[in-house]
Amino acid sequence: MKLQKIPFWIIVSILVPLIYLVVVNPHFFVYLFSSIGSPNSGKIKIETREFMEQRYDKPFQIIALKETNLNGYYEGRGISVEENLTFSFAKSPGRAPQTDYPLNVWAKSLIAPFVENSDIKYEAEYQSPSLSFNDNMGLDYWDNNFLTKPGKLSIKISFLYTQKMSREQIFSIIKKMKVQGVGNLIIMLYPMAASPDVSLLDKLGLSEYYEKNSGEFIGTCEILNQEHLNDINDFEVGNPCLRDK
Repeated sequence: MKLQKIPFWIIVSILVPLIYLVVVNPHFFVYLFSSIGSPNSGKIKIETREFMEQRYDKPFQIIALKETNLNGYYEGRGISVEENLTFSFAKSPGRAPQTDYPLNVWAKSLIAPFVENSDIKYEAEYQSPSLSFNDNMGLDYWDNNFLTKPGKLSIKISFLYTQKMSREQIFSIIKKMKVQGVGNLIIMLYPMAASPDVSLLDKLGLSEYYEKNSGEFIGTCEILNQEHLNDINDFEVGNPCLRDK
């Protein structure tokens, strides 16, 4: 049986794309095989929403979701519909979501009395331990650690506003938090010249919104001298992000 000779151009047309994928762009195969078997993002959204509605007996919406570098592990943002309260969550395959929703409910109860009838937006987030890659700690831990073990936590509270907050407001909020026994408290202030894109803000969270839209902000300030809480007259004098009264 006589074998037919394969034209050179056919060989080239097959080898060139293969060489590109294997040598030039090997990440293609990583993406291809990591996609196989990964949970569908729509399924993750449904699972997260249904779990939270069952656990907290409230309606929720999942407004943002992204897959991390770890195959099948997701991070996202949600909103409690009745409370208009945003939160972050992390979820691994087959596990319940880890969420800072309870933390934000607790933080709101402490902060809201000092910022009523204002344009101030705020949110709390864990710095240490973080939500991500910590789903072995158990759901009860994330539901009440700020009550049972506040001294072991590092919590960041971010404030975004167009009309400057007063030194007295921040002083009172920090003092209230410290009375609760919070270990490490990070306070970030994000003053703006105009109102933010609220929909995008909810999806990104305050910190990421600032990173991606820093041109919209007048500046940013971090409150450092939280130990000076005996006299408001000594607190953050001259801070450009705060007004005196």
